[in-house]
Amino acid sequence: DHNGTGWFPGDWDKTCEILAQQGITAVFPNMLWGGLAHYPSKVLPRSYTVQRYGDQIAQCVEAAHDAGLQVHIWAICWNLSGAPAEFVERMKQQKRLQVTAVGKTISWLCPSHRQNIALERAALREIAAKYAIDGIHLDYIRFAGSDVCYCDSCRAAFESWRGERAEGWPRSAQNGGKLAAEFRRWRAAHITDVVRAFREQLRAINPRIKLSAAVWGNYPACKDSMGQDWATWLKEETVDFVCPMNYTPDLSRFSTLTHSQLALPRAKGRVFPGLGVTADESQLRADQAIEQVAALRKLGAGGFLLFD
Repeated sequence: DHNGTGWFPGDWDKTCEILAQQGITAVFPNMLWGGLAHYPSKVLPRSYTVQRYGDQIAQCVEAAHDAGLQVHIWAICWNLSGAPAEFVERMKQQKRLQVTAVGKTISWLCPSHRQNIALERAALREIAAKYAIDGIHLDYIRFAGSDVCYCDSCRAAFESWRGERAEGWPRSAQNGGKLAAEFRRWRAAHITDVVRAFREQLRAINPRIKLSAAVWGNYPACKDSMGQDWATWLKEETVDFVCPMNYTPDLSRFSTLTHSQLALPRAKGRVFPGLGVTADESQLRADQAIEQVAALRKLGAGGFLLFD
């Protein structure tokens, strides 16, 4: 649920009642972004939604559990969409935003900046400690794209990781540069380290809370392009499960993606494909969604997510 309010703002009970009647077992409400929260956070700026309708996590958890549904809080990492302009500007002034290959800043917090990691950890800690949730679902847990990030923090972290200076920075680390491949490996290793830190923190607070992630379906290409090595997260059990975003109206393409994902090490029972019901990449009719559910079941997936 991307809005964080369910289908009926102010009435999570009605949403959860309908979901339960239709056999849905869990809801993944989008309750926080990199700079916005739909609950009375002491860490992130509060949204208009929480001002008008109140604490959406508390309302969702109560309604969902009463209806027999699990609640996995959907946390969008780093992306500052919807954040107050003054918050974004402060992050820019503090040089905490991602920087492209041409030196342009974008409205994403840089995953290598220590204050950004601390902010994300604090937000997740706040939720895990306060609410009786069943899971945390990480999204955008990656770099924004293949042409980021070349900020000072990334340079320092990259040089520390490789044990020597990155001569010719940033050009040497960009596509075609002599350090490009090494830089891509560092990005993936760094994001994996961040996920591990989130995992350890959740275990310390409440080991029953599941950690999952929405991931790009085209593995291993996303490892280089986004720094998202989610197969390693599965293999090492850094996450409990993943939800590849297999958003396509093409049944053959969907089946091919799902088959390759289920073949990864330790993937059995831990890969739940996402169906792009109303995604930018696909808008599925009911019959198309049914066909994709039938296909993933035939391939051995234990479940699925409907986006959105």
